[in-house]
Amino acid sequence: VAYLMKIINREYIQAMKTNSRLPFPYLVQLEITNVCPFHCPQCYKETTPNCHMNFEKLKDFVIQCYDNGTKLFVLNGGEPMLYYRINELLLFMNTLDIHMNCFTSGYGLTNDIIDLWNFDSHKLCLSLNGSTEEINRLTRQGYDITITAMKKLSELKKYYGINWVARHDNLTDFRNVLNLCEKYSVGFLFITSEKLTGTGKLMSPLTKDDYIVLSKIIENYSGNIEIIIESCFSTLDILLNKSNKFNYFMGCFAGKYGCHVDMNFSFSPCTHLAYYEKFSSLSDYWNNSIMLQQLNTDNKSDHCYYCQYHANCNPCKAWDERMYQNFSQDYISCPIFISNSEVK
Repeated sequence: VAYLMKIINREYIQAMKTNSRLPFPYLVQLEITNVCPFHCPQCYKETTPNCHMNFEKLKDFVIQCYDNGTKLFVLNGGEPMLYYRINELLLFMNTLDIHMNCFTSGYGLTNDIIDLWNFDSHKLCLSLNGSTEEINRLTRQGYDITITAMKKLSELKKYYGINWVARHDNLTDFRNVLNLCEKYSVGFLFITSEKLTGTGKLMSPLTKDDYIVLSKIIENYSGNIEIIIESCFSTLDILLNKSNKFNYFMGCFAGKYGCHVDMNFSFSPCTHLAYYEKFSSLSDYWNNSIMLQQLNTDNKSDHCYYCQYHANCNPCKAWDERMYQNFSQDYISCPIFISNSEVK
């Protein structure tokens, strides 16, 4: 999620060196609604009665975050465009000196919302996992709605993006997705990793060969679309950057510089890690959550620590059932693991 975040503040870097975390979240994911017209196969959310964040409490919460240093808010759902007071929320967010990202199917993306969206400061990203309805429906519903939204945004000459989940079963379609993005004047393509579904399983994980193929396509791409790798997709980022320089912000952001809040103002490390806790404030949660402490504890006696890429890889805990259940577990099935002993 932190792909658009440019951390150049030396105080942030010093805080990470000292405490392995920022003093307060730079990034906050807001689950503003669980209302959604779809039942996508890859969805990780539980089915619950329709609900929205209370608008007045949401405004107060955002102001508290902003006053404490949060600069990036992410609108999650459900379908964020179906939030019961979405127009008022956008007007309010436009009054703050922040960045805001939103991931949407395009359902409910009306002309009024487009007019309110600040495309200079905020990023609007449509979710699409395939260039055709057949491939897209392996994981997502609403293909025609997303394509219609792409056409509309292209005709209006808006700078927007596509969110594409990298999987084994849609990898051969990636070049076609790039072509489709070119056709509809997409500004950026955000590549994210597959996460555990609501049943706790991965549907179609990438193989080692898949990683190599995908990294080569990205390296050789010379079109107009900016390709951005999700921060917690560190395994792909490592293959692309091939840098041994330590980066404090590489990998999963949860508990380091970001977290998630649900519709009832319970806190969790991120939207994909459903370990919810009640605290009196976000500051209280950030400083006292045992879950966040566990996320930032490095296991120096297990698999990952002896990998060539360990210094710059902090994999998402929602990639693997064992890691999800126990944060001290390593990514044993990692496709790109290379033991330090194998490096000449």
